[in-house]
Amino acid sequence: MSTRTLLPFSLGLNLVLAGLIAGTWIASGPPTPGPDPVGELPASPPPAPIPPGFDPQPASTSPPPRFHWSQVESDDYRQYLANLRVLGCPGHVVRDLLVEDVTSLYERRRAAVPRSSLPPWAGADPRAVAAAEQARHHEALEAEQRAVLTELLGFPWEWEAIQTWRNEPVAWALLGFLTDDQAVGVLGLVESLTGEARRYRNRVDGILLPEDRLDLAALADRLDADLAGFLTPQQTEELTLRVQALGMAFGKGDLHLGAAGLTGLQARDVVRLSLRVGHFLRNELVGIDPPAEERAAHQAQFEADVAALLGPQAQAEFARAQDHRFREVLQFAQEHGLSRQTAIAAFEVRQLAEEESARLNVAPAEDPVGRQARLEQLQQTAAAALATLLDRPSLQAYLERDHGEWLHALSPDAAPAAPPSPQ
Repeated sequence: MSTRTLLPFSLGLNLVLAGLIAGTWIASGPPTPGPDPVGELPASPPPAPIPPGFDPQPASTSPPPRFHWSQVESDDYRQYLANLRVLGCPGHVVRDLLVEDVTSLYERRRAAVPRSSLPPWAGADPRAVAAAEQARHHEALEAEQRAVLTELLGFPWEWEAIQTWRNEPVAWALLGFLTDDQAVGVLGLVESLTGEARRYRNRVDGILLPEDRLDLAALADRLDADLAGFLTPQQTEELTLRVQALGMAFGKGDLHLGAAGLTGLQARDVVRLSLRVGHFLRNELVGIDPPAEERAAHQAQFEADVAALLGPQAQAEFARAQDHRFREVLQFAQEHGLSRQTAIAAFEVRQLAEEESARLNVAPAEDPVGRQARLEQLQQTAAAALATLLDRPSLQAYLERDHGEWLHALSPDAAPAAPPSPQ
């Protein structure tokens, strides 16, 4: 998952900060350090007596030589690194200065790669050859940049990853359990390997043969191996679960835990089971989805495993949370200070009414006039049921917003249901 997506990816992921991750995984960060305490300064000693006949020489008034950054900078990056260390710069400052400088240098070199000068009437094949040649130049420069940074700093740091870690709250939520260097390293590795996978797919025009899939899967294996170089197994598992939770919620998995009312341990176990359906980080990295039949089989097994893990009651809560209609009414209830039980009851009113509406609309040999009368009665019954659950202001707000569209859809030819008058 590229840091451009972020890993991704704001994509609404900030919703999870207040829900799943904030409530389940994210621990509060370290307190902001306050100023160092300042003790009492010692009293100045009394002045020494001046000996008779002492003629003090005036002190030199010439200012000390001024420091200038040019004294540190050097076109030789090894010398620049040595100068920064002699100056006493903290390690992360040394890293950031060098990474930014090296990145800027190679961005200029990539921008200087000649573009194709083919005439407008040139065919598609010459243009493809020219584009491939330019891409090879860019890839060679990117590899050279990584080699330079690895030689200088021991790791191919990515400037974009440093910026992401500084500025993206979603990155803090995902990686806040790691040290700064570990978090930047993870972001950089994902960015680098995602770019490599993207270039690979471009070279084959997105048409993947079995051997291409094996090559892309090897990139994901390389990520696992690289992460193992600076993360503990526990940290790697934590990273995998956090990315999986976000990816399954906002990607193709459509897995929603925040509305399920599960405990933290239950949520983690469900996410761990979802890895069997699809490993989001690996699949997103290499851009490979399993065949539809295989995915369907994995999904069925996942649902059976979740049912066995949670038991009937928690499974019912989990299944309800996967229904967008429940999540909508739950959000409405939270906004209006209503209980979760009220949201569940309102959802069940809608669920039963829509099921009955579908049954009436497909029933054979039903008189159209009689069907319309039944649908109108169903609409009125559902509106009355909602009125027993919501107070009048909440019901009015519910019907005026998109939440209440389903009620009108029960009987499109009827006038919109109005809130019952107060008794």
